[in-house]
Amino acid sequence: MQPNVAEDIVSIIKDDLLDGDGPVLEANPGLGLITEALLRQGIPRVRLYEASPPFVRHLNIEMPKELVKQTLKEKYNDRITLMHCDLFSMWKMVFQDKLDNGARMDTVLEGIAKRSWTDGIEAAMKIVGVLPSLGFIKHLLNSITFQTGIMIYGRPELYLIMNPALYIVTGYLQYRASSVLFQILFTSDLLTKLPRKAILPWIIDSSTKKLSYVKKIHTHDSDFMYLVKIAPRRDIFESLGSANNLQPLWYFVRHHMTSRRKRIIPELERWIPNCGPRLIMRGINIFTEFGDLTPHEILLIFQDFLSWPEYPMCTFPASMETALLKMEPASDDFDKDMEDTSFDTHVNVDDLDEEDSSTYIRDDDDDHNDKSKRFDQDLIFDVLIFTRRMTT
Repeated sequence: MQPNVAEDIVSIIKDDLLDGDGPVLEANPGLGLITEALLRQGIPRVRLYEASPPFVRHLNIEMPKELVKQTLKEKYNDRITLMHCDLFSMWKMVFQDKLDNGARMDTVLEGIAKRSWTDGIEAAMKIVGVLPSLGFIKHLLNSITFQTGIMIYGRPELYLIMNPALYIVTGYLQYRASSVLFQILFTSDLLTKLPRKAILPWIIDSSTKKLSYVKKIHTHDSDFMYLVKIAPRRDIFESLGSANNLQPLWYFVRHHMTSRRKRIIPELERWIPNCGPRLIMRGINIFTEFGDLTPHEILLIFQDFLSWPEYPMCTFPASMETALLKMEPASDDFDKDMEDTSFDTHVNVDDLDEEDSSTYIRDDDDDHNDKSKRFDQDLIFDVLIFTRRMTT
């Protein structure tokens, strides 16, 4: 990354970072250009999490002054805490802790106070870094849903540099369950566009399919990288009534968005017979599909669904519990086998797989037909979580 770009990034986010007393964490700082800009522009302390041994040595180990410049650790000794780990792979630590009752997450986040979401509006921590793939965002979704990992410390704020393909508004074809859940639970704001050539590694497109849909996505705004602010919604527990309703929301969206063509009234009448008139009063007709609704409209239907007197006795809670039991080995992080391809300089965009749906709850009689599957098979891994429902 070019030093002037690092300075520009910090100048945009420093006011947010200085607001409150939440610690600032930087993931994979590399050469430490953003780190030094943070410290130079007034951030009192920064916790660094670097996975690459050569970069750890560059940041930390004393070397002969005649060979290298002064390290960041030497220059800002009392303002830097450096750990050798990949913060964006914390889902691995959560999964390993679950298997052996370890304390890896507690060690990595040692000294960070846990804060209740309802105690105030300050963020528990603020994370800065270049997002290599959607694996970390997927972890955040699961972490908030199942109240594990980073979310047990409180509300984090993230300032992430990402490929535009991860933020593109692509409309119906990429409007998925993860997209809906993300927009219900999180806010995301594009802060600025950064010159792509100023950030390494550069992506080499070896695609031979000139008009492939996935290539169009990957080449969108290809001269830039996006700086995006992501944060869980402050009022999410208030809007759901209780944190206990997070898992029902997760299952409700996952189950009904396995096919966007599922019709709302017939689907909900499977759980609660004769509930159709209540939905019709909301302006939903017999032909309205889940894919026609915005995330907020889906949330409103879910809130109504929970409020109906028949809900406690219907089959929905039992169906959810059965589904959770089936996916128990990977309930916290169902993306643990996901490969990082977003910044692979030799990745062929035509070889990218569709979203791993191993933990999606699917009906045997799902009407997701072969034609839509042919559309899906060429799409990058859930492009994207950030996809908005385009209005007409």
